[in-house]
Amino acid sequence: MVERYVKLRPALLSTDHATAAKHDIARFLLCDEESEHVEERLETLIDLNEVNKALHDSTLTMVGAQREFDWVGRQYPAVKARLAADAAIVNYPALESGIIKIISGSRLTTREQDICKAFKRLATNATVEETSRSFRAPVYQKASGAAHFLHSTGMGSSNLK
Repeated sequence: MVERYVKLRPALLSTDHATAAKHDIARFLLCDEESEHVEERLETLIDLNEVNKALHDSTLTMVGAQREFDWVGRQYPAVKARLAADAAIVNYPALESGIIKIISGSRLTTREQDICKAFKRLATNATVEETSRSFRAPVYQKASGAAHFLHSTGMGSSNLK
């Protein structure tokens, strides 16, 4: 809607007074100061929409998300507090910052180490055994005696009814 207004405003301003009065166009127009403010906000909306799309990308990592937030905070200081790693909206700030530090190879604080240790992989060489079988697993296994019997007696699948 804002983008449409910005595009239409020059055309609306170029109409003659009689046409503008007849169609009551003047009541839809903002003053010059308001229009300038709207154009500035439109640029901001376009920037933030680009970041929003990046945050919804399925390949985005936590480090990438942190970089996006840091960039927006630098470009728009008014939102920096809302996007900070310790903002009220962040449920587990030490966990999130710990994960980012692990991925980027940075040193963790004691609190981050304590919180992240539950996710640490055990250094064992034991192979993980499959504890559950897929419903479809038998479909792809070789059949034992029954297939051999059918084949040796000439009773292939074409003879079964």
